[in-house]
Amino acid sequence: MKTLRQIGIGCLSFMLVLSACSKPEETPPNARQEEVPAPAEKVELVFYTEGGGSQEAFDQQFGNVLRKKFPNYTIKYIEQHGPGTYLKDLLAAGTQIDVYYHSVGYFLTTALPNAIQYDMSELIKTHKVDLNSIEPVTIEGFRNDADGKILALPIVTDSMVTYYNKDLFDKFGVKYPSNGMTWDSFNEMAKKLSRMEGDTQYFGYLPMMQYLFYTNPLSIPAVDRSTLKPTINTDRRWELFFDKLVSPPGNVDPAAKKVMPRTAIKVLEEGFFQGRQGMMVYVSALISGWQDKFDKLNFDIVSPPAFSEQPGVGTQPYGVYMGVTNMSKNKGAAMEAIKHLLSEEVQTTYARNGRLPVLRSEKVRSNLGQDTKFKDINWQAVFASKLANVPFKGPYATSIENVYMKYATAVMFGEKDRNTAFREAEEEATKLMETLKATFAKP
Repeated sequence: MKTLRQIGIGCLSFMLVLSACSKPEETPPNARQEEVPAPAEKVELVFYTEGGGSQEAFDQQFGNVLRKKFPNYTIKYIEQHGPGTYLKDLLAAGTQIDVYYHSVGYFLTTALPNAIQYDMSELIKTHKVDLNSIEPVTIEGFRNDADGKILALPIVTDSMVTYYNKDLFDKFGVKYPSNGMTWDSFNEMAKKLSRMEGDTQYFGYLPMMQYLFYTNPLSIPAVDRSTLKPTINTDRRWELFFDKLVSPPGNVDPAAKKVMPRTAIKVLEEGFFQGRQGMMVYVSALISGWQDKFDKLNFDIVSPPAFSEQPGVGTQPYGVYMGVTNMSKNKGAAMEAIKHLLSEEVQTTYARNGRLPVLRSEKVRSNLGQDTKFKDINWQAVFASKLANVPFKGPYATSIENVYMKYATAVMFGEKDRNTAFREAEEEATKLMETLKATFAKP
């Protein structure tokens, strides 16, 4: 697997999910999905993602599973490795792509400008895919963004959890965190762990800013659906978001702030994995993707903190979605492939290897993490909170959220006050929206 610094933190969750190895697991198929015979003729299905990923990673998660199930299918993956293999290059060359996939934050952003999307609603009915078996939040948010169309289905998803270093809690005599904490109690706990010991500065909590915005638990849209204007300076919920999630980590001794990791990559490399950070709120896929690193820590997980204003609500899901393209000449076969990846058999394999399944089945969920090195940690903490609703994102949210993050970091480090940050973020995001609207304008 590529290093964090090579892939960039923005696509970390997507890459981790694709990189974790799968082990064959014999489990009963999803009884609620009526089988439709696969086409007897030989067909080639071409898979591609603008998110990158190696041939090996594709085969481990998708390719080998599909080849075993459909021996008549030739499963091909186009690996992105520079000029000539970007989506726009492939389309210009007339390359056939049957199934396109990407994380929820980037699927529409990359599919729509290239006009490869296809409404799978009729295919789903014809092939009897049971949408009721899938976690509804992962379906409805994406569907609402596409005006009711189903342009893709979630294959695996992710959710934020609270990681904690047991050794640091023991060292400083602080009680371990628990499921259902509020952000207020979480921040108070973090203060008890933030201290200087000898030559080492310890931090109770350092935020992984990207995914706090991508999966924000208050379900605040980055862009207003009706006006397509940034919400940072108009939706009052952002004030609560900043007061609970952004500002508290910056309330440390000025000397500590000088050595506080500034970027999400450094939070991982220099904070949590170096044993200098007590807690971290981040996606659960990190465990399966970084087993060797976690193997050196005495850690566990609990549910993410909740706002006291909405107790029991965690974060939004952040999944990988697959969609049949409009150029595919084998749409039925492509739909059968996606349907198989949503079967209990395959979803159980994903779960056992530490990836969050999209099926609601308790039987499938009970297997989470059982084939990792850490089968005895509190895996079910992933399901302890209700998923937050997914607000309007469209093809704009991720780009606009990236602007907001920059100003949130400035607030955390005391470089800007909140009101100034909101005003300047709104100005920058408004300019960016003009570019984005032109990019995604309908022909």
